[in-house]
This record gives sequence, C-alpha cells and structure tokens, in this order.
Amino acid sequence: MPITPRAEDHAFLREVDEELRRDQMEGLVRRHGRTAIVAAILLLAIVGGVLAWGAHRTGVRERRAEQFTQAITDLSAGDKAKATPALAALAGSSDAGYRALALLTQADAAVEDGHQDAKAIALYRQIADDTAFAQPVRDLARVRQAATAFDSVPPSQIVAMLSPLAQPGNPWFGSAGEMVAMAYQAEGKAAEAARLFTTISKDAKVPDSIRSRARQMAASLGDGAGKASATGKTAPVIVGGDDK
Repeated sequence: MPITPRAEDHAFLREVDEELRRDQMEGLVRRHGRTAIVAAILLLAIVGGVLAWGAHRTGVRERRAEQFTQAITDLSAGDKAKATPALAALAGSSDAGYRALALLTQADAAVEDGHQDAKAIALYRQIADDTAFAQPVRDLARVRQAATAFDSVPPSQIVAMLSPLAQPGNPWFGSAGEMVAMAYQAEGKAAEAARLFTTISKDAKVPDSIRSRARQMAASLGDGAGKASATGKTAPVIVGGDDK
C-alpha cells in the first residue's frame, strides 16, 4: 500500500529547499560579492559621468546659442563693436556648427562694410576649405567667395572654383552656373556661355529670377553664339545665392 506524504513532510522539505537556496546565495555573494559591488559602482559612475557630460554640453550649446543670437541682434542694431568679440569667440570655438555660423556672419559683415572684400573672401575660402563643416555650408561659402571675388580675379579662376557646383541637379546650379557662364563670356567663349545660359533657363529647379536672366543672356548671345564677343565682366547679381 503506497505511503502518502504528510503535511509535516511537505513543510520539512520546503524548509530544507529554502535553506539550500540561502546557502547557495550566500556562497555566490562570498565568492563574487566584491566584484559585483565594484561593477555596480563603476556602472553608476559611468552613467553619472555620461549624464553630467550631457548636461554640460547642453549648457555650453545653450550659451553659444544665446551668444550668437545676441551678436546678430547687435549687428542688426548697428552695434558692430559689441558683436565683433562675440563672433570672434564663436569663430574659435570647438563647435563646428557655431564656428561656421560665426565665420559666415563675419564674412557677410565684411562684404556689407564695402571696404573689406579681401577679408570676406579669405573668410569664405576658410569655410569652403574646412572639411569639418557640412558640405552645404562649404558650398554656400564657395558661391559667396566667387560672387565677392568676381571682379578681382581672372574669369578662369571663377570657372575652376564653381564648375563642380555649376551642374544640373546641384542645389547651387542656378547661382554657380550663372557666374560660370558670365566668366565664359568674359573669356570670349560665347558659345559655351550661351549653352550654359540656355541650360539654366530650362531648368525648372532654378529660381525664376535666375532663369529669366539666363533666358535674356542666351537670347542676346544668339544660338550657338559663334561670335567671340567678350563684353567684359559684369558683377553677378547674386551674393547670398538665389538658389537657397
């Protein structure tokens, strides 16, 4: 006849099982407790450090944003003396975004001054050549560099500078293409100028103002423009870039 375990037996077995588990846990703590505690402390330190660094960076960026906004406000109010040191500080910062904004603002301010084209050109070139900046920022600087330097450098230099941007499909095709076509015209390459003006005038992605000018220039040069009628350079209409 089978023997049925009594309730007391079940209770005894549970106690033995719990005691065994307790002994196993204590053994694990004795063997690995110190390592576990050190690991936990290190983890907390790392998490704390990451959070603190993130808060520090956020604070720094907020201060830079305030600094840049104030500099723009000062420039708009005509207080260049107050804006200049703030922009100089940002232009030397480790933040590529605010460094680019500050350099662009310095260059634009130099252009508006009317007597600092050389300084503006150097600043635009610095931005365009800096691989730390995003490509759209570098392209913008290159277009502005060419527009500012257009009357002071050989036409071939404008062509070399802007040819990579003067391609259909490029966001700067209108502005860069217009200047390249005008440089061709100044070099006596009327046929090349006419072809490029015509391509610009037919590109629906190019702003209407540039397309309209390109259409007029293409018409004035005639189809194919076989005559080498160099008309001398004319300063390009764009400075900030109608493409954007």
